Amino acid sequence: MIKSDVVGFNSIQFLVFFSVFFVIFWKINKVFDVNISNAYLVCSSYLFYACWDYRFLSLILFSTISDYMIGNKIYRSKNKRRRYFYLLISIFFNLGLLCVFKYFNFFIESFNVLFNSISIPTRFTTVNIILPIGISFYTFQTLSYTIDIYRKKIEPANNVIAFAAFVSFFPQLVAGPIERAKDFLGQFLVKKVWNYSEVKGGLRLVLWGFTKKIVIADQVGILVNNIYALESSNGLMVLLGTFLFGIQIYTDFSAYSDIAIGLGRMLGFHLRKNFITPYFSFSFQEFWSRWHISLSTWFRDYVYISMGGNRQRLSKVYLSIMITFILSGLWHGANATFLIWGALHGVLLVMEKVLGKFNRNILTLLMVALTVNLLWLPFRAESYNDLIVLTSYILDINSYSILSYSEWGNSLPIKKMFALLSLTVVFFLFEFRLGTRDINEWLMKQSKVSRWFAYY
Repeated sequence: MIKSDVVGFNSIQFLVFFSVFFVIFWKINKVFDVNISNAYLVCSSYLFYACWDYRFLSLILFSTISDYMIGNKIYRSKNKRRRYFYLLISIFFNLGLLCVFKYFNFFIESFNVLFNSISIPTRFTTVNIILPIGISFYTFQTLSYTIDIYRKKIEPANNVIAFAAFVSFFPQLVAGPIERAKDFLGQFLVKKVWNYSEVKGGLRLVLWGFTKKIVIADQVGILVNNIYALESSNGLMVLLGTFLFGIQIYTDFSAYSDIAIGLGRMLGFHLRKNFITPYFSFSFQEFWSRWHISLSTWFRDYVYISMGGNRQRLSKVYLSIMITFILSGLWHGANATFLIWGALHGVLLVMEKVLGKFNRNILTLLMVALTVNLLWLPFRAESYNDLIVLTSYILDINSYSILSYSEWGNSLPIKKMFALLSLTVVFFLFEFRLGTRDINEWLMKQSKVSRWFAYY
């Protein structure tokens, strides 16, 4: 549970925090060298994280110091076995943090279910562990750093302050994108130069992100929660709630990425684009090349390719795909429903490999979009039992009926739903028009009056 609104981008507290930070950052950057700017950035990022829970700063410090030292050890070691040993230490430390704080109770409950199913009593008990926000992001970021050094793709950082800034950079600390050291670490070694057009472009991205988050995602999320909470639900309502959740999760997550990218640009940093109109994909492989790009490419480069990638016989390629997507599902949450979600996407990718690419037409686009959105059901389900119940509604043809107005009650206002769906249609049509372009590219081609109307 987030204890402070400062950690949430869409809060007055964060806007005040960033405004003060922004002014001081550029003042410091103008007068002092890059090390002082990085030190200020690290302190501000730690303050930002401490507003949630200062105790968990120790985890970021641990990841930063341990991987900084291990990276140097790997690089300087000439012995291949020793290099591999140091890499294993980094993997153990980073995944160990995730296992303890994110998956400990999940593993305990799974062991209990497994042993109880074969009539072996167990005494394993769960514990009350707080999940540190952002831990899945910064551990993957530092882990990719040591792996890339081991693979001799990059050299280690020789400036611990710059490395600490790379790990804790607050615009992308709690929700990504997950950056690679080869693309991002070097940006902390160069003194920033004020660029008004870059700041303005970043501000547009932030505004675009806030629009998606506050106007669409948060409002659709209320409808989704109300639909899933209905006691007299049926197949039609479950489908409606699931497809609305597809809208919610995309606009919410892509909004955070846009805001992070925009904030970074305002400070002179360039983060990678994380979403590129994923619901307009003509294949499931294309969808994953457009959805949460920083994470999907991370699993591709460090899990799938590490297992052999496409260089193995087909049966192992299919197995590697399944393992990669099951682990990807587990990364999203410690629940069997996420494992099912990941496994189902793995099955789709394997089927696509077997059947070959689909024709690029409107029917294929609709099929991919509908399938991907339907698979948000296990992602949204609270538990495995809930997933079974919700799935039974969908599979029961007799349960498809339109609820009466009295059954909908005040929790599902018709006018609000119609307005939101209409706004969402306009949003997706606009996204389709944008394609792979940045919102700035589109806005700068419009007249001044049109731009200000769009801002309003």
